[in-house]
Amino acid sequence: NASDPDGQVVSYQWDFSDGDVSSEETPRHTYSAAGNYHVELTVTDDDGASGTFYVDVVVHDPCPAGTMDCNGDPSDGCETNTAGDVNNCGSCGHACAAGESCRQGTCVSGCPDGLTDCGGECVDLGSDASHCGSCDNACGVDRVCVEGECRLDCGPGKEEKDGACVSALSGGCSCGSLSASTGGGNGLKATLVVCLLLVLAFTRKKRKAPFSPSSCRGR
Repeated sequence: NASDPDGQVVSYQWDFSDGDVSSEETPRHTYSAAGNYHVELTVTDDDGASGTFYVDVVVHDPCPAGTMDCNGDPSDGCETNTAGDVNNCGSCGHACAAGESCRQGTCVSGCPDGLTDCGGECVDLGSDASHCGSCDNACGVDRVCVEGECRLDCGPGKEEKDGACVSALSGGCSCGSLSASTGGGNGLKATLVVCLLLVLAFTRKKRKAPFSPSSCRGR
């Protein structure tokens, strides 16, 4: 607000630094592009004296549909999912009632088929690592939720077997975990040789005979 101790302000001249100006006392202005703008306001009183004030304005791109900047921190952008956040459903601070979920920015009762309401959030108990098999049943570190069970996250080319990640061989063969106790000094070497021979035999014959998992699993 501009004031004059010995008179009154008679004119306002705004320059928004994007080519637009205004002579209103409290104008509203919308920028068409994101960027940094140096805004100037020059006021003149009834004696002809004038003063100029400056302010730098940072304009950001608008948030994508279904998101908003609810914490007012430009550094994390449009951090809130207003399309599915039960505490900010449709707009910042609009919380859904108990038992409701947020779908496309609207509070609704219940969840779609195949999903379960866990604390107001509709989740898939078969694949959600935070609600695996049941609400709030979180899988630990390096584990994923598969068909409602927490399993080791073995990554590509490996599979979980007996609580450990082992190589998954072509066709479904696996030599199993060779780190187990073999009961003798040469037991591990013998187990490895037998397993590799079985795999090689399976590789040569897999086009001639149907695959049998029991025929290539190391004992």
